[in-house]
Amino acid sequence: MDNWTLNELARPLVAACTTMVVVIACLFEEMHVNKPGRSKEPSLLRDVTRKKHMERILRGGCDYAVSYLRMDVGPFLHLASIFRDKHILVDTRHVLVEEQLPIFLHVVGHNTKNRTMRVEFLRSGGRISRYFNNVLRAICAILDDFVHPSNGTCHPKIESNPNWYPYFKDCIGLLDETHIDVSVPANEIPLFRGRKGQPKMYLQW
Repeated sequence: MDNWTLNELARPLVAACTTMVVVIACLFEEMHVNKPGRSKEPSLLRDVTRKKHMERILRGGCDYAVSYLRMDVGPFLHLASIFRDKHILVDTRHVLVEEQLPIFLHVVGHNTKNRTMRVEFLRSGGRISRYFNNVLRAICAILDDFVHPSNGTCHPKIESNPNWYPYFKDCIGLLDETHIDVSVPANEIPLFRGRKGQPKMYLQW
């Protein structure tokens, strides 16, 4: 069999292989690149809905913000600016700090579940968890700037008032919901004493 005959036999095989490669490439592109409804870019409608949701919370009146965030608008914006100025939280391509913070505040303030937050903010469950954890870490990062342990002394307004002192001298846990368990070094435990022996910290919101 001469070379001319071999070339004639090989041409259909090469053409078939080439066609197969092209078909596979087209199918791959169709499945992974041009798949409808899977665009990574957020839709314009969802962006507009999220923006209106945030405007309703922050500009719908003080009652809206306090009811939804457990925080007034002024302190909320100030807290957001602290996180941004310290570069603890940053604006992403699609989510501002002012949206990340309400996700955390609403979950903590209302014990809201991830599935509900997905509907509230039109975000995936993974993104909701990510933003919640980002804000949680940010709050822990500024904790020392705003939360200080008690020095163990009685406040002068209580000590100098006969209506309060000594009646409130050793009053621990009067408002149970404002006491949280804490983990502190052994030498600081007396400063965080609680009624049941567990170290606690009083937070005034």
